[in-house]
Amino acid sequence: MKWKLRIPLILFVISITSSIYQTLNSSFTSNSYLLNSFIYILITGAIIFILEKTRINDKEIHISIGIIIIIVSIFLDYYFR
Repeated sequence: MKWKLRIPLILFVISITSSIYQTLNSSFTSNSYLLNSFIYILITGAIIFILEKTRINDKEIHISIGIIIIIVSIFLDYYFR
């Protein structure tokens, strides 16, 4: 059974950028909540846009590899909190 890489990669990008943003939040951002949210959305959106333009998201993988990518992304998000 095949699955497109789009959903696992989007979840992976969101969890990785979230964990990096939470660990480095005080060092490179301001105290403004609106600005911090804008920077996070901009970075996440840019990475997803690059993945779409390079057509990495259109690759087909086995469903078990997709589930493993999702589990790893959830683990990394909770690990860096």
